[in-house]
Amino acid sequence: MVNQGDIVVITVEAQDAVHGFYIEEYEVRQDAILPGTPKTVSFVADKVGMFRIHCSTICGSLHPFMMGQLIVQPSIRFIGSALGISGLTVAFFAYVWMRSEPKEESSKKEEDNKK
Repeated sequence: MVNQGDIVVITVEAQDAVHGFYIEEYEVRQDAILPGTPKTVSFVADKVGMFRIHCSTICGSLHPFMMGQLIVQPSIRFIGSALGISGLTVAFFAYVWMRSEPKEESSKKEEDNKK
């Protein structure tokens, strides 16, 4: 189990036959893992949920049953960062909008004073 936003590092070493694995939702694939030769992949767990890990190389009669599961739980830190960035974006646009408002009003006041 990992938290959303974590860097996931998976190291696999086959012991009997050539194997591979695939996590569809993350588009993570490692094929041709030879016996005795570890292979490592890493990715950011940016999606919350339960994801199946499948063996991606036909390796024998038990191939269809070679599965695992990656569980990614929500991370307060990740959610907080996303909300913080969203809040800053809204604040920036509100600031720009508010700065443009008085200029228009002051221009109208100056025109009225000239008359």
